[in-house]
Amino acid sequence: MTTSLMMRCLLSLATLLLLLLSITPTGAEVVQSISNCDQFFLGQTPPEIPGILVDVICQTYENEKRFVTLYDTENKIPVFSAYKYEGDDGRRPNTTWMIEPQVGSKRRN
Repeated sequence: MTTSLMMRCLLSLATLLLLLLSITPTGAEVVQSISNCDQFFLGQTPPEIPGILVDVICQTYENEKRFVTLYDTENKIPVFSAYKYEGDDGRRPNTTWMIEPQVGSKRRN
């Protein structure tokens, strides 16, 4: 196979993959009012973060709101995320926690 033909095949495959990924029913929407996504906060009351201008982003999956993120518009960073825990079946999960090796591995002075 020539290099040119191989590149065209790879580009076609990459394009197909991008098309398939683009139909995944996920999304994020900056909402005008926190009341559009307040079900994730205890008592429908968001945290007060003084001195920070935030955008409220409702994160969705399969057209259902899953969690909310408060995004600092000046520093371009998320400052708070909230998710509503729905409970479990009463048993402990059998999966182990994944620990970041970079965090806490060195003593801070």
